[in-house]
Amino acid sequence: NDEITIESCRQSPSSNHAEIRQLLQSDPENIFQITHVRNSKKASFQAIALSRLEERSWQELSEELGVKVSTLSGFYQTCLDRFKPIFEKHLNS
Repeated sequence: NDEITIESCRQSPSSNHAEIRQLLQSDPENIFQITHVRNSKKASFQAIALSRLEERSWQELSEELGVKVSTLSGFYQTCLDRFKPIFEKHLNS
């Protein structure tokens, strides 16, 4: 399950948690920040993933970003699948 990459880190904080946060913030391939929900640049993968690491709920994010929970969570899962090679490349090096 691709979601383990980010979601499991919330349950067991470790160096992996810090590595994922650093990867999301540094965005070495300049893709996490520019990939966003259609018509909502505030709802970037970077912003959503960092918020999920901070244990913010989907409902909270939905209200803040003005995007439905189902849209946010679907977008997030699609991005995890899409960005899995980037996570593997940078976290396993």
